[in-house]
Amino acid sequence: SSVEKHTRIPFELIIVDNGSNHANRQKVQELVDEINENNSAIYVYREMEFNMSAFYNLGASYANGGLLLFLHDDVVVQRHEWLSHLSEKAKLPYVGAVGMKLLYPSSNIIQHAGIMSVQGTPVYKLQYRRNAETQYFGFNKGIRNVLAVTGACMMVRKELFDKVGCFDEERYPHCYSDIDFCYRIHEQGFYNVVRNNMYLYYYESYSPENSKTREERVLRRPEEMKRLSEPHPEISKRDPYYHRYLTQDAKEPRFKIDLTDTGVR
Repeated sequence: SSVEKHTRIPFELIIVDNGSNHANRQKVQELVDEINENNSAIYVYREMEFNMSAFYNLGASYANGGLLLFLHDDVVVQRHEWLSHLSEKAKLPYVGAVGMKLLYPSSNIIQHAGIMSVQGTPVYKLQYRRNAETQYFGFNKGIRNVLAVTGACMMVRKELFDKVGCFDEERYPHCYSDIDFCYRIHEQGFYNVVRNNMYLYYYESYSPENSKTREERVLRRPEEMKRLSEPHPEISKRDPYYHRYLTQDAKEPRFKIDLTDTGVR
């Protein structure tokens, strides 16, 4: 509903559902019918095991446009210009994946503002920091090159999606498929970008989720995390957008200078 309300340029809406109950399926179908005057909405219902990569790829297979936007169903749009801001960068020939700053719902607290690799671990930098404050020379306010962006909101050209090889359903069914996808884009020579000059609300931590699925994702996370470093050894050693004089503590969300291991006094 928020996408429909705040989008002023033509778009195609593809909803992927991996097995809702009857009541929820009927609710989604009614919503699609309501907004589908120009046949611009597609409801793809397919009962299948949880596999985030497969959901992304299935939706992309139905797309007719030149730009793909992967958007989780618990992201809420706030301003009319959001899609134009994403497409402005995504259509540039040297740009890969484009993301947008995500805040916790009804708050000014950052949830996603770009993903860095610290000691081979993906780190959601500035998570839990106040967006009202200027963080690390305005990192949370501007447009930045980053190693990866979250699949909760990620735009990419269809031709590049096909070139890179879509999301890896076998290696990353639960976690890190978006990061692996961004790593592969980077290795192809493209720049991944996060637009921190605009934000969306992301209800990830507040959304009801099947408890069995949640538990399984938590259990699978360490295994899939190990798989992430194997095909990307250079990135695991050093993130080109994260300076070696910054802290190498993966649990630290701030950009914090740490000269301990550099020999600099």
